[in-house]
Amino acid sequence: MTHFNKLVAILLTVIGVTLVTASPRAAHVQVLDRRWSYDVCNNCSLYGIPAPDKTTFNDGPIGKWHADRTYNLCLGSPPDCSQKWTVTLDFQGLNLFLNFSKAPIGYTYSTAGVFLAPQGVGFGPSFNPPPTDVTPTYKCVINADGTATCIIPFSVLTGKDTTDAAVLFNALCPLGSRQALDFYVAFSGYVTNSAGTYAFQQQYPCTNYSSAACQSYCTSCIYAEMSYRCTKCNVPCPSSSTTSTSSSTSTSSTSSTSSTSSTSSESSTSSTSSTSSTSSTSSTSSTSSTSSSSPTPSSCDVGTAFGYQDSIHSHTLNTQSGQGCKRWGWYETPSEVDLQTGISGILYVGAGGNDISKAINVGTWSAVETGGSVMVTYSLSAPYTATEIHVDLNCLPIDKCAPGQYTYGNTFSGLGVSSFTTPSIPFPNCGSGETPYLIVHARVSTTTTGSCGTPVL
Repeated sequence: MTHFNKLVAILLTVIGVTLVTASPRAAHVQVLDRRWSYDVCNNCSLYGIPAPDKTTFNDGPIGKWHADRTYNLCLGSPPDCSQKWTVTLDFQGLNLFLNFSKAPIGYTYSTAGVFLAPQGVGFGPSFNPPPTDVTPTYKCVINADGTATCIIPFSVLTGKDTTDAAVLFNALCPLGSRQALDFYVAFSGYVTNSAGTYAFQQQYPCTNYSSAACQSYCTSCIYAEMSYRCTKCNVPCPSSSTTSTSSSTSTSSTSSTSSTSSTSSESSTSSTSSTSSTSSTSSTSSTSSTSSSSPTPSSCDVGTAFGYQDSIHSHTLNTQSGQGCKRWGWYETPSEVDLQTGISGILYVGAGGNDISKAINVGTWSAVETGGSVMVTYSLSAPYTATEIHVDLNCLPIDKCAPGQYTYGNTFSGLGVSSFTTPSIPFPNCGSGETPYLIVHARVSTTTTGSCGTPVL
């Protein structure tokens, strides 16, 4: 059990289910935002399991907990904050996303990051002291459109080395469908313009909310706080029903008899006529049985996807002489510095001849290096999912292009995953004059209740 998990377990044992009402911070809890249908909850096997709810982020508690998932970033001194932009929190797949908007006009990101550390549970007492150093613990990827993104897997937040959504949700929602984990948070980085490089940081936390706006700030605070609540997944699995109808038998019978007799002294005549027994029976029986159920979704193979950064940085696999490389697809050649800043791109299926005009855009990928290790994140766009992922990180020349032989691989059962971050992959120690390369590959499926088409390889 990790240090974080032990702290959570001890805290829950001590304060029990009365944690929220007993907390001195609980008195500040305001009405929470509407609840949201979480994308991972579309997996009906998670029905009834509490999951993190992205519309219930709260910041505080200096100025009382306040429902908000957007933090202001300030160029220069936070008290001034005359040039301001934002970072917004989100839950996507099995990750916490921190989405930095574009920097002010004339500036571009040099670096961006976030300090994030566990604080408490359910607005309860803190089990970790406030930080005195908020140097970013997570580096963000600088995107081609001028934004930046930090992606923190739930496995990292909880210390659980798994991609099992139920296990991760249980760790993220220890109190069930209610207030969940609290964190210390601080955003910072650098932006550049033609005159130089300048630091930015988040705006000071608020000490007084009134009239839907902050009236004063804590100018001695180097961090803010963040919390969220959990909501039960609400997508049940399909059910079936049967009806039966029956009608019974009826019988009718008719019988009649007539007799006539006459007698004289001379002669005698006797005649008898008898009409009898007409019987009819009719029987009708019908039974109908109807079984109706919602069609069960199935996974259809769409085809092979490769990551593409851009026309400058992406190189075609068919220029390599390695085994299986005579095919469409790309590799990148990022330096360690590039990966420390972060790189990203699009996942394309079916770019035959490396022609992206023919391809299907099924999502995005990103890669970032921290402490000598690289993590690659896949984010598939609905209705697509990844049933296999493979990452190759090594030194040129490429000697194999078969995904099953790459540095890292994973296969997902069922309908696949919409988002996934790889475990840490060591950055290669390439010799003098050698160049590192990165290949991002996925096998992509889509969910349908109809028939499957032919996959594009």
